[in-house]
Amino acid sequence: MRFDARVVQVVIAEAQNVPSDFWKRRDELLDLLRPNRSFAADADQMIYRRWMPGGDLFYGNDLETLANSALVTSATGRFVHYGVKRGSKFFITSLANHGEYTVLQVLNDYTVRLNADMKATGTDGNFVYRRSWSFRDLHCLLESGPNFDQGEGPAPFRPMGYKEVLRLVAHDPMWYGEEQEQDWNLLLSAGNYGDLVFDDLGAWFGAVEGAGRWVFLPGVVAGETGTADVHYWGTAPAYPIIYVDGPAENFRITNETVNESIATNYDVATGETLIINVLSQSVTNNLGENLTHYAAGDLATFGLYPPPHVASDRRNAVSVSFGGATPGTSNVRMVWQNRYVGI
Repeated sequence: MRFDARVVQVVIAEAQNVPSDFWKRRDELLDLLRPNRSFAADADQMIYRRWMPGGDLFYGNDLETLANSALVTSATGRFVHYGVKRGSKFFITSLANHGEYTVLQVLNDYTVRLNADMKATGTDGNFVYRRSWSFRDLHCLLESGPNFDQGEGPAPFRPMGYKEVLRLVAHDPMWYGEEQEQDWNLLLSAGNYGDLVFDDLGAWFGAVEGAGRWVFLPGVVAGETGTADVHYWGTAPAYPIIYVDGPAENFRITNETVNESIATNYDVATGETLIINVLSQSVTNNLGENLTHYAAGDLATFGLYPPPHVASDRRNAVSVSFGGATPGTSNVRMVWQNRYVGI
């Protein structure tokens, strides 16, 4: 299916009683619409935002909890999609973790951090929350308007008022939701296997450091791998931005569900961040250096997909792997916005 540019026309009308107020409002409108408003090297696109109402209760029955952790997950939670915010009330109605909680952080559509650790590990837990206001953004450029025609016109806009039509064109016709992220936290593997000890018993790994013993950190001598189940609730594929904090060697990210991957033949140094922007199809680092020539794979097709590309549970199994990691320093983070064909 081919999607053409989306055109939005917005009518702005205002009447004033004092000429100075009319000119002030005119100047404010022009200042709002000027293309160099961002003060950046390039003109930023305008955002036409449509707010989605909240208020309805959402019920779920697939909450996964981990004892002594405040993170809870739900494949069907749609926490970002339905506008869950920091401070929102979250009710768990299952027996072990039954109670009222407050949301401290919304990571993505399937993960939130609550204000208390869970008492027990469990699956298929029941939960309730109230939907909040959420939004969909359309990224536009101003094609025409305003004209500020002060000619003949109906009252009350003559002579100290205006009625203008702004014609906005979105060359990317998809609507975007709020940003969310998936973090492959390599701190989970920090620590060591113990010390490599040589004594009359032979060579073995011990747990106590001492003179003549070598400490091996698994992230240093081996690679790091991890797979996350990303439940994607958009209606069009999302093209994420991947941040790789060094040290890291030969990084690869794969959406195993749709068999798409991106690999880099590049060694990310300590203190350096590799940035793979799938939407703009670029590979750079935090210094702005172009590293696209180190990338292999299709930057045009890697992403997060909705059904029918994936199963009805919307699961995208995304794995990362690389070598030369240092626990507590190396990390991978993927951010994206749900993309929607329509509101």
